[in-house]
Amino acid sequence: MTSAKTSVSCVVSMGFFSSEYYIKLSTGDAYIVDRSNVTVDRVPQNRTEEIGGKVVAYVVDQTATVLLVELPGEPVAGGLRSWIPRNDADPIVQAA
Repeated sequence: MTSAKTSVSCVVSMGFFSSEYYIKLSTGDAYIVDRSNVTVDRVPQNRTEEIGGKVVAYVVDQTATVLLVELPGEPVAGGLRSWIPRNDADPIVQAA
């Protein structure tokens, strides 16, 4: 089975370890995600600095206006999957 993959806009902060970021979606859901799954223009310099970024997400379900996505990380606020506005995501591509 193939799954659809996209990148979702998020706010990025430093994680607890140097290998991770704390990311927050527009819905308020938050995750700890490995840095390899996050794109940022620059690295946050401290725990309070928040910068814009994109996180890899896998599309589980979708409607005309929203996507149900699963992120490759540990949920901090919210569940394993999040319904997000379709506008928060890049165009969907089919993953192998």
